Amino acid sequence: MNNLKGKSAILYRRVSTTDQKLFGNSLNAQQSSLKDFCLKNSMTIVEEFQEDYSAKNFNRPEWKNLNKFAKKNKTRIDYLLVVDWDRFSRNTYEALGVINDFNAFGVEVNCIDKWIDYDDPTQIMMQLMYLGMPEVDNKIRSQKIHIGMRQSHKEGRWCVKQPVGYIPGKDELDKPLMQLDSLKAPLIKELFELFATGVYSQTELRKMAKFKQLKLSKSNLSRLLKNVVYTSKIKVKKYKDEPEQIVNGLHKAIINSEIFNNPKLLDKYPRE
Repeated sequence: MNNLKGKSAILYRRVSTTDQKLFGNSLNAQQSSLKDFCLKNSMTIVEEFQEDYSAKNFNRPEWKNLNKFAKKNKTRIDYLLVVDWDRFSRNTYEALGVINDFNAFGVEVNCIDKWIDYDDPTQIMMQLMYLGMPEVDNKIRSQKIHIGMRQSHKEGRWCVKQPVGYIPGKDELDKPLMQLDSLKAPLIKELFELFATGVYSQTELRKMAKFKQLKLSKSNLSRLLKNVVYTSKIKVKKYKDEPEQIVNGLHKAIINSEIFNNPKLLDKYPRE
């Protein structure tokens, strides 16, 4: 690490969720570490930025403010400092681009816990590892979540955002089990039944006063009328070598299979 005495820096600290903000790698802890580092190395703090936002890319509200400030004040800033590289980014490709952009206008991006000497070519590999590990960790967690959600679907348990007509709920084992929305479920049932008669068009149904509270656009009404979940079934999408399948759901049906598979509905909305 070069002699930092007399150098100036802007500080950036970040957490990704409210829980982290309150209990985990807190903003206050990061602030303390960054300020202690600057004090120990006799560095001047020009400005501080913090936010509670994901680091999957740099489309973050406070980061945009930081970026604008750094460019405007580049002549009086030597460093952009973070506590750890995963506070800076969890996207290796974008992170390298931002580091190069800052370097181009004279500001060095560095991490107080895993400092990189940019004059030493051998440390490039270390930086790639530091930046890559958070991205790999994100992808592993995302894959685990996807597999877990898929398994829940295969077991008949809907575990994503509830379609209109249902509300969140749990079973006796405290596991997710969506429940009927007492106000909207009857409207969904009537919507299917009326459309299945062939008398009303989709536009006519959407204009009926009774269905206004469903807030249905033409596109999401189309998706609704094709959604097998309303018959207490769940479509499990194809994944790797596993084919797509439809399983029995644990939630209550709003309409029966006869209505859902009515020829008039199938003609308008063939099942995918």
